[in-house]
Amino acid sequence: AMCDLSSFTELHVIPALDDVNTAVPALVSFAEQRNGERLLLVPCADWYVELLEYARDALEGHYYFHIPDFEIWKTASDKASFTKIMDKYGIEHPKTEIFDSELSSVEGRCRDMRPPFVVKPADSSEYWRHKFDGMKKVYFPDSLDEAKRIAEKIYASGYSGKILIQEYVGKRNGRSSTAASVLTVFCDKNAR
Repeated sequence: AMCDLSSFTELHVIPALDDVNTAVPALVSFAEQRNGERLLLVPCADWYVELLEYARDALEGHYYFHIPDFEIWKTASDKASFTKIMDKYGIEHPKTEIFDSELSSVEGRCRDMRPPFVVKPADSSEYWRHKFDGMKKVYFPDSLDEAKRIAEKIYASGYSGKILIQEYVGKRNGRSSTAASVLTVFCDKNAR
């Protein structure tokens, strides 16, 4: 839908493109059909960046794409480790507690937070591989009991990463925190 009115894109639907075993041959074949032209590849989701991390060598001769070093990407894309980076450098962020599948301490560790809460998986790539009814990118429960039930449902789906429970911050500096968007940009090798 985002590309429907584009004058410079062509839509090609490839089922299971998020699977490296499907993506690499499909993308190489697509590139080869364009007579050696170097194409621009822009990942639009965490799992596509992850795919490019694993397929970098197979695709580099066919596509231009710039993604961070694997360790930098893994640390920055995981919300639990990114939260620790913000803590380390004193970067302001909502009160956050990080949990694994052992959720018995939710009420105690989050007792100083005010509802509503934010519940989200730390590893988006893994999370979206475990579909379930009612799945959302982010959840906004009104109670810690509801937050715990959501986390239990996420773990019941097969997800094994960390889960964050945060205090919802409605406004900061007079601006709504929910008005933020995700910005995907392409930077060349000179960071332009």
